[in-house]
Amino acid sequence: MEVSPLGVARLYRDIASVFILDDADRRYIPKIEQLGMRAIATDIIMTTPERAARLAEAVLRELQV
Repeated sequence: MEVSPLGVARLYRDIASVFILDDADRRYIPKIEQLGMRAIATDIIMTTPERAARLAEAVLRELQV
């Protein structure tokens, strides 16, 4: 298995339609989308409760489309 966001996306492509990845990994978005998933890049590092809440809000916002 490829150790990257793309490798993880390949594992989940049959059960997930949206893949959240870190801003630092934006370069993987086109290849993840070729798998048939919608790829969303955002800050996923949850070092504080506020950052965790922002991530949760971003995920919920994207799932409401």
